[in-house]
Amino acid sequence: MADRTDIERVREATDLVALIAEHIQLQPKGREWVGLCPFHDDQKPSMTVVTHREHAFYKCFSCGASGDCFTFMQEFLGLEFGEVLRTLADRAGITLSNRQVGDEEGPSRRSRMRRAIERAAGLYRDALSEGPQGVAVTAQLTDRGFSAESIEQFGLGFAPSGWDFLASRIASKPDAIEDCMAAGLVRQRDSGGHYDAFRNRIMFPILDESGSPIAFGGRRVDESDEPKYINSPETDLFQKSRTLYGMHAARR
Repeated sequence: MADRTDIERVREATDLVALIAEHIQLQPKGREWVGLCPFHDDQKPSMTVVTHREHAFYKCFSCGASGDCFTFMQEFLGLEFGEVLRTLADRAGITLSNRQVGDEEGPSRRSRMRRAIERAAGLYRDALSEGPQGVAVTAQLTDRGFSAESIEQFGLGFAPSGWDFLASRIASKPDAIEDCMAAGLVRQRDSGGHYDAFRNRIMFPILDESGSPIAFGGRRVDESDEPKYINSPETDLFQKSRTLYGMHAARR
């Protein structure tokens, strides 16, 4: 279990109005704030955010959705409690105690997938700036109008043309292989071993609304390769109908 002091510190440090306003438009109404509820097809402002009580909370008087900062992040972004606690702690500049949610049982499947995707994103970014293939792909991006700043801002990377750029780097770690398979990054060969799902492609990380990578889009480098684009499969983290590319940067 998480340290109760950590939870209270994070809750007290989180401005619930500011947090919810990053995702839906709120308007002041007396001492409270109101807005369209994001948890159902709301036609009029049914959600109220209350901050003048002992603990700030939100409540929808139409569908009944309610809770605090932790509940909102869990329900709206589909995150687990431990992920929400760490995210909000980072946001508030709070250092959590060593004993965090999930530590006793090990990280959850979703947390492991997130780590696998983040590690892959870092490797793809490195590959874009290393070796002759990476230099050539960077030149392609520059020719298409990408600046160094935009490449960095969107975390673009490169999956080299070999079959095992990623697979070879995790081959000795069974847990990492399992997590990368769950995230759609590597696949199992019928003859044994594993191979990369993305090869010779410009990699576009797909981020959730908190700015964490949850999937990838891969654009071909060689115009003869098909298909032109490959996206990660849907997973526990990535549902295409709920994900809009670039939303984390445009939401404000």
